[in-house]
Amino acid sequence: MGRSLNPQPAGSPVDSIQTIAKEISFNTTSNSSITAVDTAKTVVISAGGMLGSTMSANANVRGRTEANAFGIGAHLSSSTNVQFVTSNRPDSGGNTLYSTRNAYINVFVLEYA
Repeated sequence: MGRSLNPQPAGSPVDSIQTIAKEISFNTTSNSSITAVDTAKTVVISAGGMLGSTMSANANVRGRTEANAFGIGAHLSSSTNVQFVTSNRPDSGGNTLYSTRNAYINVFVLEYA
């Protein structure tokens, strides 16, 4: 007499996944709207990105240059909003020429069942 197997698919613990890609400059706060989630069951997970950077020089002072990186973060600020924040660049010490590269981040908003 043979056995009969009746496998049942496992349910996913994730109710919804939303993806956001963001690019922002230094010392900035930026918001992205999302579909409403239950904040008690939701996490924001970074899926990679790139730090922003600034470079500066002083055309009147030989050899005075500097470069700095600035970070970027993301958090769930409400059930329908993810807020992105970058840090400020340090004081340039009187340098007058600037070059800036924006920060990039990709995040997943996961809502659990």
